Amino acid sequence: MRHFLSHSVIPFLLAVLAAYVLGSIMGTQFVLHSVVEMGLPVSIGLRVETTFADLVGTLAVLLPLIAIALLCAFVVAALLGRLAPAIRGGLFVLAGFVGVVALFLIMRSTLGLDGYAPVRTPLGLFALGMAGALGGWVFARSR
Repeated sequence: MRHFLSHSVIPFLLAVLAAYVLGSIMGTQFVLHSVVEMGLPVSIGLRVETTFADLVGTLAVLLPLIAIALLCAFVVAALLGRLAPAIRGGLFVLAGFVGVVALFLIMRSTLGLDGYAPVRTPLGLFALGMAGALGGWVFARSR
């Protein structure tokens, strides 16, 4: 049991946390960039304040979505990693990226909603994918 916790559960929780924090921070900055594009001023203080508020405010939506995406992606990566152990770590990074991007694309195509405002643009979707990749890297490194 201890091996399972240290080898799978704790690394997974760290990966989800890392992907969530980066995804939330990037999402906030994408939204604030849109505000600036509308001609409204956004100070550094407001950026920091909004970022911290969003870290708490997106817990109920973004955190579970990232956890679901990474769980599905890491299962696939683990199975593929058995076939190619030499690239196992890279598979988790790729799986994290693909899993997060796929989740939001699937939500959009099946439910007609984005689930998180920043993924409405290709760059925002890419940024959230990069957060998933970070989660994959954290998972691979902490196992």
